[in-house]
Amino acid sequence: MNLREFITKYLIEEVGKIKSDHPFLAFSVMSIGIEFLGKCLNYTTIEDICGDAGKGESANNFNYAVCNLKSFAKYSFLCDSSLDSGNWLYHHLRCGFAHNFMVKQGLSLSGGSNDFSDKTNIIIGCKDFYDDFYSACCELMEMEDKASLMAENFVDEENNITGTTTNN
Repeated sequence: MNLREFITKYLIEEVGKIKSDHPFLAFSVMSIGIEFLGKCLNYTTIEDICGDAGKGESANNFNYAVCNLKSFAKYSFLCDSSLDSGNWLYHHLRCGFAHNFMVKQGLSLSGGSNDFSDKTNIIIGCKDFYDDFYSACCELMEMEDKASLMAENFVDEENNITGTTTNN
């Protein structure tokens, strides 16, 4: 399975299946998926994405995706340098899920729509967020300069192995 097929199957289709019935789980996968999209933007080979090239760059990769994919434009204010050193969304959403399986105070999740009207409690709705995440995945896959990356083998379906590095 190449990278394009992986993104389509797992980030778009599988998350799409769970977003309505299991929005909390969908948020967790999307928050990690955003960092992955940032790696795809920042690197040119699967070896770099899966290897040590991006080690310690989680916040940069996450923020790069949010700030550089047009589909995430409405969230870019949450990466502003005046908010938690530019890592507000990364810390509150992605790190909250990755380290505690819970978002941090000041961020609330809902099943429906975003509400950015109260800057002390940002509400991100799963329906809106998935629609934007879906668009971001498609946007990345359609980038001409990422065509060769999208064609690289990412998952060995027969042996259920992801990536091409020896650490996977």
